[in-house]
Amino acid sequence: MRLSVAQRGSQEGEVNIIGTKQGDLAALKAAHRTARLVVSAMMGALVFYVVIVEFVSRIISNEPLIAEAPVAARYGLYAIAVTMVFLTQVVRGVLTRATSPDEAAFAARMVQVSVVTAALSEIPAIIGLCSFFIWHGTTDFYLMSTISAYLFFRHFPRWPGWERLAGQRIVRPS
Repeated sequence: MRLSVAQRGSQEGEVNIIGTKQGDLAALKAAHRTARLVVSAMMGALVFYVVIVEFVSRIISNEPLIAEAPVAARYGLYAIAVTMVFLTQVVRGVLTRATSPDEAAFAARMVQVSVVTAALSEIPAIIGLCSFFIWHGTTDFYLMSTISAYLFFRHFPRWPGWERLAGQRIVRPS
């Protein structure tokens, strides 16, 4: 009976550089692939928003729902978008600090951190989309979408970061 490399590693008890067995590393890699897939799909929503804005801006009249965007409202929306830049970093740090010594729980937690961070990263684009539908201005939408794209690329789940966090986990006695 032939065993795969991951099965042989966990059967023989081999340990890699981050202190997990090879089978656990395979589980973490699978979770990483899942997180990348989910976050990539969420990033695809930005492209969908652009298609919607371009399509709608060509077929609607130029009369917005509200005649003029109040300056305070626009600056408030920009402030929310810029706040997301800092909030995503804080939330990501808080969520990654609360990890479990259990390998499966750690992998699930990392997927959760990636998805929550991606959801927060999408907020500026959604605000820009709402702004477009209210005031019919594409400039605000594209500016907010650029902020979202920056956040998505900044917090995209990268394997070296996951590997580093897996190595930093502290096993606390119960």
